[in-house]
Parts: sequence; C-alpha cells; structure tokens
Amino acid sequence: MIRRELEEAPRTSAAILQISQALRAAGYPAQIEARSNGVNCFLLREGRRALTRDGDGFRLRDSGELVPAATLARLAQESPERFSPNVALRPVVQDTLFPTLAYVAGPGELAYFAQLRPVYQAFGVPMPAIVPRATLSLLEPRIAQLLDRFQLSLSDLAAEPEQLASRILQKQLPPDLEATLADARRGVEAIFGRVGEAVAAVDPTLRATAGQASGHIKGHLEQLEKKAVQALKRREADTGQQLRRLRDALMPSGKLQERVYPVVPYIAKYGFGVVDVVRGQIDGPGWDHPLVAVAPGGQGERRPAATAPTEATA
Repeated sequence: MIRRELEEAPRTSAAILQISQALRAAGYPAQIEARSNGVNCFLLREGRRALTRDGDGFRLRDSGELVPAATLARLAQESPERFSPNVALRPVVQDTLFPTLAYVAGPGELAYFAQLRPVYQAFGVPMPAIVPRATLSLLEPRIAQLLDRFQLSLSDLAAEPEQLASRILQKQLPPDLEATLADARRGVEAIFGRVGEAVAAVDPTLRATAGQASGHIKGHLEQLEKKAVQALKRREADTGQQLRRLRDALMPSGKLQERVYPVVPYIAKYGFGVVDVVRGQIDGPGWDHPLVAVAPGGQGERRPAATAPTEATA
C-alpha cells in the first residue's frame, strides 16, 4: 500500500481535495488539509519527513531535498517500516490488515472520516460503517436551574454570551416600553397645551406656569426612563454573568463539556456515583447528546436529548 501510494501520488490527495470542496460548499469544515501535490505517508528518517510529489521524484517538505522515485520505491519494497501512513492513509492501512465491519469514532474522527471514502475506494478497501461513540454532558443542579430559567438548549449555548443576553433581554422587556414613554411625553405636551390656553383666558401670565408644570412632568418621565435604562443595564450585566457561567459549564469556549473537562472534578464533588450515572446512560451509539443531571451522592437523571454542534456534523 505504501508503494502504491508513492507510485500513484498525488491521486489520493487530489480525491481528498475534491470531497473537501464539496463539504465546504455544504457548510461543513474540512478536518484534513490535503495538498494538491501531497503524499499521504511520511519517510521516517531522523523523524517523520513529509513528502510532496515533484515531477518524477519526491521532495522532503521541510528541507526541499529531492529524492528519486526509484529510491523510495525500492525502500518501500525492502524496508516498509521506514514509512508511516498519515492521517488519511492510516485508517485504510488499518482496515486492510484488520478488516472492520464498524468503527466507533469520537467527534474528531467522525469528521475526518467524511473525507476518506475516496481514499478507501482508491485502494479497493471496503469502508467500515462509522458509528459515533456515546456522548453526554453532566448537568449540575444550579446549571439546570439557569438552563430552565432562560429556556435554552445545549445548541443555543454555541453562541457568544453577549448575543444570548441580548436575545433573552429582548424577550423579557415590554416590547412597547419606548413607544409608551414617547406617547406619554406627547400626551403631556398636548394636555398642558390645552390647559395653558384655558388658564390664559383667565390670566395670560398663567400660560407660563402651565408650561413649567408640563416641563416638570416631562422631567419626571425622563428620570423614569433613565432608571429603566439603568435597571436594564444591571439586568443585562446579571444575565450576561449567568449566561457565561452556564456556557462555561456546558459549552466551554463553544466546545462540548466532555471535550474540555475531565470527570474527576465531578467525582470529587458528587461522589463515585457519578461513574454509575454515566455508565447507566450509555445504552448504545451516540446518535444524540443528552444532558444528564447529577446531584450530591452521584444520583442523576437523563434529560431529553439535545442536538449539539460538534466537529462531527459532517
């Protein structure tokens, strides 16, 4: 397989590039960055040396040294251990040596397998069914309260806290607050305009007094508006802080909890029963990503599955 990769390079790299373009066009990221002249194996000589195709020969990518194709072909035949498959070729070599019906993969592996079908086809190796491993997030009591309070799902937490805070506050505020205050100011002007006309008929000097009264009331309305804005800012700060806490617990830096945090802190906090809770929730492949509530003593319950944005989307 190493010899064939050398002989046909950059055929498989070109196939990866083609499917990568299709994935990007569909809105998915490409995990494997192939080169148009790339070779999907390394030469092991004082470390792993990446190869590129250059006419009838190969170049070491780090030094630019040109190596004749016949030299590498002979080396691959006589000492195949001097080569190492890269991330694109390794699964195909693996499944050639050990034919596989299904491969249980984590999120990162799932994503790059989406680019490998043409590599399997190029070598005539059946591609195994790719099955997602079980996956879940632990939901602590206070975090569960915040999630319920804001009525958010796990996928919502992929957004930045500031964006979430703005969206939540817009839902919480009366939609016509600003319009109501504006109407009140216009109403005060209209009413005291008529009052001024009425009292001026009795004493023209009272028109100014009516105007002053109107100004006082509008000033109170402005103060009320300022206090409402200040209250909004305080609420926004509190909401933003709570959302950051929520996101840090379930989607730290926009990644799934299990991709960032180990389980040991949860065991230290809730006891070894957490392990039993996790084991009890794993009943098959990870077709969904449930939130599993945990409590002191390690007891827990499964919440409805949540669709989580991951690298595995492809």
